[in-house]
Amino acid sequence: MIMEEVKFFISTFIQMFALLSPFGVAVFFLANTSNFDPTARRQTAKLAILTITVATFLVFLVGNMFLELFGITLDAFRIGTGTIMMLNSISIVRGTKFYEVNASTPADFAIVPYAIPFVVGPGIIGYLIVLSVQTVGTYESFVVLLALSIVIGTIALLLLNSDAFMRMMGKRVMAVIDRLFGLIYCCMAAQVIFDGIRNYFIK
Repeated sequence: MIMEEVKFFISTFIQMFALLSPFGVAVFFLANTSNFDPTARRQTAKLAILTITVATFLVFLVGNMFLELFGITLDAFRIGTGTIMMLNSISIVRGTKFYEVNASTPADFAIVPYAIPFVVGPGIIGYLIVLSVQTVGTYESFVVLLALSIVIGTIALLLLNSDAFMRMMGKRVMAVIDRLFGLIYCCMAAQVIFDGIRNYFIK
């Protein structure tokens, strides 16, 4: 029983890490706040972390209500979400995710477009909604939120110390790690699409 719970936590954590891609979003953050002074960059990081936390938790907690409100079946949502995730994962693997944004102040960049939709984009929102519907019981919900919190904590650590991490690891190493998780993200997308198609025909 304990081993099953540990496996569920590890699996959920890896999924969340691949979805939110901490190293990739840290590279993007540093690239687009290089003209900020240290105080402004830290302020931007804090605002972005708060937005990411609120957005992801809210989507997970009310995801089921969203599907019911619009009358969308879970399998249809799986296929749509998987398609978006697949396109996003391909862009990560190809290294085309890191586009430039003209940001002059923390507020111009932290909430939009950094936290939403760059970090918390359509693919992640869709996957969290699917996950919220599939999660059974208080324990599983707690595990998902715990895994999500740890990954967001990793993002916070990287953003608040982005200069130090970039010097220590180098932009190239961080980009390679991001692409490796992009491959996992791609496989997850394929699984979501296959589950949606399979369940549709079984019914």
